[in-house]
Formats: sequence, C-alpha cells, structure tokens
Amino acid sequence: MKIKNKPIRNKKGFTLVELVISVCVMAIISVFMLQFFIGAKDLNRRAGDLDASVYMANSIMESIKSEAWDSSPFLKALSPPNAEGDAFTAQLDDSMGFVKDSGKAHLFNVSVEIKSTGKTTDDKGLYTVLIEVQRLKPYFRGKSQQPIVYSLEATLFTHTIEGVTFK
Repeated sequence: MKIKNKPIRNKKGFTLVELVISVCVMAIISVFMLQFFIGAKDLNRRAGDLDASVYMANSIMESIKSEAWDSSPFLKALSPPNAEGDAFTAQLDDSMGFVKDSGKAHLFNVSVEIKSTGKTTDDKGLYTVLIEVQRLKPYFRGKSQQPIVYSLEATLFTHTIEGVTFK
C-alpha cells in the first residue's frame, strides 16, 4: 500500500484581508467609544455646574429670607443694578468663584432680580425674587448659546429690602 503525500497547507494564521477587516471594525468601534466618553465628560460638566448653581441660588435665597444682608458672602459679591428694574449681578469663574475684577475672564453670570408685588398696602413686604445662573459659553453639544443653568423664583416677605445697597 502506497501513501500519497499531499501538500499540507498552513491554516494557522490570518490572511491580509482578515487583518484589514478587523482593523476597520476596531476603528469604527473606537469612534463610537470616543463619542461615548466625550458625551460622558460633557454630562459630568453639566451636572457639576447644575449642582454648584443650585447651591449658590439656594444660599442667596436663604440669605435674603433670613435678612442677612451684611453677613452673606453671596450677597456681598453682587453688584447693584445699573437702572431701575435691573437685576443685581455677579460674575463667576469656571470653578464658581466670584470674579471681582471686571476685566478678568468669567464663565457664569448670576442675576438676582427683586420686584415688589405690593398691589395693596397689606402686601407691602411681599417681593418676588428671581435668581438665574447663566453660562456664557455653550456646552460641547449644547444647542443654546448662553444656556441658563439654573433658575429659582420665590415670593417672600421681608421688611429690610427697602433701601438695601450691595457692596
């Protein structure tokens, strides 16, 4: 009995076509993964801004309610309005710290608008307070150019708002 020797083919490696296809698939997957991480970073930034804005707006509102005009660092940092009906304003940097120098770059504006709702003599101490924190630069995937990060509006009763001046 005679055994014929057949040529043995080496089928243990990848062909060049298989390698090119796998690299293309990995490139496509990596693009989606990169977008995922960029989106997660943007979402994290928005959440941090919202958290700091809520804290700041609530602190300002509580300072106004408790009539702590001289002891609140938030109220001390506000600039007085330019005209009647304007809002008190402050500029914040990217870490939500107050910017005292007007020429320095800032990323957020905080405005506090206080309006009397006194329609009758009984309502003389009622005021509507609107606090808005606005980002001056849009977010990475944001549609709005200057989005309002947080807004808080409340009606409160106080006697000490009349004649208050901010430093």
